[in-house]
Order: sequence, then structure tokens, then C-alpha cells
Amino acid sequence: MSPRPRLLAAAAAAALVITTDAAPAQTFDPTLIDRHAEERAAARGPQPPIQSMPRVPPQVLHRPADLTVCMSAPAWSPIYAEPDQNSPVVGYAVQRVAMTKRLPNGFTEVLLVSGKGRGYLPSGLVTPYRNPLTPGDTCTVALAADGRVLFR
Repeated sequence: MSPRPRLLAAAAAAALVITTDAAPAQTFDPTLIDRHAEERAAARGPQPPIQSMPRVPPQVLHRPADLTVCMSAPAWSPIYAEPDQNSPVVGYAVQRVAMTKRLPNGFTEVLLVSGKGRGYLPSGLVTPYRNPLTPGDTCTVALAADGRVLFR
């Protein structure tokens, strides 16, 4: 037998051994997994309950004075103080931005989520709102009593 067929036979045998050894690791008994989970929970001790986000009462919300539209932007895109990329950065975009108007110089005016003013994003970054996790999802903009931008 020449060396090439021997090498192929050895590789096939090794592959068979590897796949047969890996298979039992994927067939744990569900009761064993539950027991391990209970042991870890007991070792960790009591955990505080998970708090859900508080609902904002409707009377605390109000609409922005300008027409404001929920749009999408790449996360961490710099928001500039003026409609010029050489101006200081005043914040960074999250996936949703509250757009007020597009300017003729290629910038879009947006509300800062902190409620502390407005900033400008290059218009090429601002696209119609799209939630990648929930297709067909909609978004509206509201302002909290302290001026923070809320997306609903």
C-alpha cells in the first residue's frame, strides 16, 4: 500500500474517533442539567428580583414643538455642534435619532437625547427608521418633562 492511501485511511479513522467521542457530550440527561442549575443557584444564594423599566406616565410626556421624525443612524456616529464636520462633536448617535429637518448643505438637524439642545449629522447617515430585530416596528418621538428625548 502506498503512503497516500494509508494517510487517507488514518485520517478517516481519526475523524471517526473524534466524532464518536464528541457525541456523548451532547447527550446530557435533562435532569442532570436541572440538578446542576439548582446547585449553582443554591451556591449563589438569593438574588434580587429583576426590575422592569418603569412606565413613564402619559402626563409627563409632550410632543416636540417642531415636526420631529424618528429615523435610524449608525450607532456612535458623531453629532456635530454646527452643520460642519470640522465643528466640535457634542454627542454620539444611538440607533434612533429624532430628526427635525434636513439642511441643504448635506446635514440633518437632530435633537440630542439628553434634551440639551440640537446637533447635526451628515444626511447620508440618516435613513428611515428600521428596527433590525422587529421588522415592521414603528417609532415615535416624545419629550419627557425634563426635555430628554424618548422613543416609543
